[in-house]
Amino acid sequence: MRKTARVAPEEGSGTIGLQEFDDDDDLLDVKDFSNPPSSTSPTEVLISFGCSYLDKIDTTASTAYVYVYINLEWNDQRLAKWPKGKALPEDLWKPVLEASNAVDTETKEYDVRFKDREHGTMVHGIQFKGTISNPMNLKEFPFDVDCVLLNLVGFGMKCFANRMTLVPHPDKKRRALIEWGGYVSEWQLLGTHVRSSVFVTGAKDRIVQAELGFWVQRKTGYYLYKVVFMLWFIVILALSTYSLEIEDLPNRLNQMITMFLTASAMLFVVDGLLPKTDFLTRIDKLIFCTMLVLVLLTGGFVTTEYVSSTDVKAANLIDSVMWMAMISLYGLFNMYLFLGPVIRRCRFDPHKDQPDLFKSSPQYQPSWWPNTFPVEYVPHVPSKSDNIMGIGS
Repeated sequence: MRKTARVAPEEGSGTIGLQEFDDDDDLLDVKDFSNPPSSTSPTEVLISFGCSYLDKIDTTASTAYVYVYINLEWNDQRLAKWPKGKALPEDLWKPVLEASNAVDTETKEYDVRFKDREHGTMVHGIQFKGTISNPMNLKEFPFDVDCVLLNLVGFGMKCFANRMTLVPHPDKKRRALIEWGGYVSEWQLLGTHVRSSVFVTGAKDRIVQAELGFWVQRKTGYYLYKVVFMLWFIVILALSTYSLEIEDLPNRLNQMITMFLTASAMLFVVDGLLPKTDFLTRIDKLIFCTMLVLVLLTGGFVTTEYVSSTDVKAANLIDSVMWMAMISLYGLFNMYLFLGPVIRRCRFDPHKDQPDLFKSSPQYQPSWWPNTFPVEYVPHVPSKSDNIMGIGS
């Protein structure tokens, strides 16, 4: 049976002609497959991730290394009941994604294939591995929680928001499948989330964006043993100076100067662990507080030695009050620094701690944008392989 279809005009002609074809194969050959399947509404593309590796989360460089497989599914009615053995069109449209926060990455794309030939359901895979940018909020360091984000954006006009939408897979177990067990050096994997959104560029282009987030929590053992406990020991040794007589000011001052220089060295230790910031982290505040206590103790020693020349009883009272006051103030300041972050760390819930990430807003979720599958945090269930290296938290 002969069929008729519209065909593109010949070169130099401004009209679209009609042509007859003998069979469906000839008819398929003239269809334009380079555009998205739907010309009236955005093509809905389901996105899911297979997470093969996450490591090398570098605090100083603000980077992380990821190895992810991206799976894209969509329906193309033009390919429904496509003849078996017939090759797919060379110019067949497919979602094109690029990592907007890539630093040094490799991308490998797999051929588009059928998932359901009868209905024209297509599958396209992208393998992505390499280093991505990962800015961190270090104010709570070393009790901080980080969300390592892989940001993927639609590339090209045929992948703008008016032509394509990215929707997280409805099966939340498939949205971000953890395939390596979840062990991350120096960090503990808490969970993942997948989010799709739209942002508007300066040229008013509506760019489709998909976001894979790994929620990780820093293991604090290293910093507690090598920084925090050391500072506490310095203060304890400084307070032991009260065992010396009030009149023995030179030895008291020598010990305090030694403790002060030791505490100052901690600044350089921490400086090598963090990038340059315009604020103080929890560790920085503890170092500053420790040095302030040492300065106050030194001032107290000088004061008591001066008072003892006229009133020994008053000097002993001042010495005792200073000792008790420094212990109390230093202890309270440590509770202020660490008690809150530790409690928040134990009760961490990204929906509460990062509400802006999970709420819809006009900037990222326009009224016309489909919101069938809202952002949902999926906790990671630890396995034996998570701590295979025997590193504690």
